[in-house]
Formats: sequence, C-alpha cells, structure tokens
Amino acid sequence: MAEHFSEANKKEFVNALANNLPVLRAKLGISQQELAELIGISRNMLTYIEGRKKEMSWITFVALSLLFMKNVRTEPIFNSYSNFPKPTTNGTIVLMIGINLARSTALPP
Repeated sequence: MAEHFSEANKKEFVNALANNLPVLRAKLGISQQELAELIGISRNMLTYIEGRKKEMSWITFVALSLLFMKNVRTEPIFNSYSNFPKPTTNGTIVLMIGINLARSTALPP
C-alpha cells in the first residue's frame, strides 16, 4: 500500500534531497549529464536543483529517491537520512507511488 504524504512532508523531503544531491551524485561517480539522463530531466534543470535555484518536482524527487535507495553505493547514505521514507524490512520499497522495486540495475554496483 502506498504511503500518502502531506504537502509539508513533500517539501521537507524535496529540500532534504536537494541539500544532499551533490554528495549522492558524487557517490555514484556520475556527471550531472548522466544523472539527468537517467531520471529524464535536462542537465540544466539538475544544475539549478543542485544549486538551489529551482525546487525539484515531486516526480523528480521520486525518481532520484528510487535510484538512490536501491543502488548499493548510495543506499546506506540515503537511508541514513532520518527525514526520508525508509525501505520495508524485506528489502523492497513501497514508495509514495506504490511501486515495489528490486535493487537498481541502472548503474553497476
């Protein structure tokens, strides 16, 4: 079952991820261009989000969260942030949109 978050919760999650986005992206070892292509936004938009010049959309937050939660390089860091939704105990995640996901294969471990 999907969790439903208030607009205030969503804003808190988006801001927290934006604050930590450069660190998480660096941990993946990929460029802004590569990350932008993975999640379907422009490199310019990602630059604005990382520079805190634009707020990321909820859809962008979800895409980034799914990537970071299920990648072996970023999962421990992402899950250590106390203000993000946590994976279920069986290792899958049922995020705000109600999708069960296995570990990401978009990037090598």
